[in-house]
Amino acid sequence: MTLNLKTGFGAVGDDSTNDTAAVQAAFTAAITTGEALYVPPGRYRCHSQIKEVIGSSVLAVTVFGDGPQSSFRFTGGGGMRIECPNIFRSVNLKDFELATLISGGPSAALTVTCPGYSNTGKGTPANVISNVHIR
Repeated sequence: MTLNLKTGFGAVGDDSTNDTAAVQAAFTAAITTGEALYVPPGRYRCHSQIKEVIGSSVLAVTVFGDGPQSSFRFTGGGGMRIECPNIFRSVNLKDFELATLISGGPSAALTVTCPGYSNTGKGTPANVISNVHIR
């Protein structure tokens, strides 16, 4: 099953509504259940950082969209931060955009702190970040 940011969590994606709570709830659900999170086309404005720590019950987290048409736009708090302290966890981010719109200086759009693990004998994938546009 795949989670949907708009239909499952009420995100609007119109570039003016504060979608922070919906985006955070969607990420929490994806990390808690291990289900992939689909980000439909839209501009999801976030007024604070989206942060999640991958626990011991999930092997991988996948977030995917439809390319730059699926955009997270951070206006405060420092972008998206994902942590997985265990080497047997992985993060897969594909086909979306991260933009920081914070005035007064740079801010990290994406921070992924995961050691990752690539060993085909154990079947655990490494971290993958593919076609993620950062501006």
